[in-house]
Amino acid sequence: MGRPIGSSRSARVPDLSVRNARTKAALTCMRFYFDFQDLAGTILDDDGEELPDIAAVRDAAMRYLAKAIRDHSPSELTDKLSVHVRTKEARIMTVSATIEVVGAPTHGRSSNLS
Repeated sequence: MGRPIGSSRSARVPDLSVRNARTKAALTCMRFYFDFQDLAGTILDDDGEELPDIAAVRDAAMRYLAKAIRDHSPSELTDKLSVHVRTKEARIMTVSATIEVVGAPTHGRSSNLS
């Protein structure tokens, strides 16, 4: 009985696991930059951070924005803070928040409060 057409013991089957591992490694080595912006201007991130996927990028951007809100001293009553995420080639996403300072009564309790 002969071999089926197209089958050969010496035929090489490409090792897709190696190719997939290289592709996955390339994705895990992707560097993202987190630029900070407020009404005073923009601070560019020169170092960046290597992250494995877009979910990790979003989480990191949210953490950086939360830290910026904690550390921020707005010069105006309203300020918008943004973290712009990019690679060397393109902008990926923007995460932003608006901080608004609303005046409170300075003498005792307000008559509207019970």
